[in-house]
Amino acid sequence: MGEEQRMQISNALPRLFKHAQQKADETWRAMQELLEKLKMSPAELQQQADNMHQYYSTPTEEAPKSVFDDDEIYEIFMCQSILMEHLNRLLNGGACPSEGAWKKLQNSLAISVKGRIPPPEQLPALMDTKLQVLFDRFGCTMSDWKNEDNTPTERYLEACERYIFRELRIKKSEIFEVWYKCNAETEALNNSGLHGMTPVPVTF
Repeated sequence: MGEEQRMQISNALPRLFKHAQQKADETWRAMQELLEKLKMSPAELQQQADNMHQYYSTPTEEAPKSVFDDDEIYEIFMCQSILMEHLNRLLNGGACPSEGAWKKLQNSLAISVKGRIPPPEQLPALMDTKLQVLFDRFGCTMSDWKNEDNTPTERYLEACERYIFRELRIKKSEIFEVWYKCNAETEALNNSGLHGMTPVPVTF
């Protein structure tokens, strides 16, 4: 590096530091305003950031199908309820099922949940285990979903009402993930010092 370049950098440093400080102050003020609007503490905001980071850093095969955890739990309850209703009809004198009716019911149920709970995973013990894993992951228990008399809680009923929009929320989550990664790539290009390239900002 020549003397002239060193002088240019030296002269520019105070201006760059001042600009960086201004940006930091603006960001801090913006964050405080958002915290006030959201009625969140910095600790709560950090927890949300940690949750989002964990969501996007989790391997695909282990990741939840959406960021809406109640959908995950309610879906299992729904499958259990449909299968149990079918069994109760048989035990209480219902018509004898035709050959292959049980397999047809399982396949239909798998299709209705877009294959997230395939027939081999519809066994009661497997669904109970999956349910407990989700309870542990999301910090809830059966009492949050069902009362002692097995009637649904308000949380259960709310999840039931929202479930119709589950696929839309999954699609929105997938779109957000693409947007998030595109923005990260754009930021990386902007910071790479590459010349002759003009990254196109991605908005959502």
